[in-house]
Amino acid sequence: MTADLWKKLDTNTFITTFLPYGGLVRNGLLRSLAEAFRLDGKRTIPALTRIHQHLISMSQSQQTLFPVIAVDDAQHLELPSLLDLC
Repeated sequence: MTADLWKKLDTNTFITTFLPYGGLVRNGLLRSLAEAFRLDGKRTIPALTRIHQHLISMSQSQQTLFPVIAVDDAQHLELPSLLDLC
């Protein structure tokens, strides 16, 4: 996704997140995504669950925000990582 496209997204409607892939395995990718959303590092709740809860809260807030997640070299993701992002 080009920088021009990022700039065209309405920041009142969309929250953009860019993840450099860099060969991360599933847990590393989830940890990076949790950090990108500035979620706390609680080890008692799995990263996928924290991210899921965060996305639900975004959609249920008074000002609904839609996440746009771009992954550099996404074609190299492991299938479980890709499914997590879906």
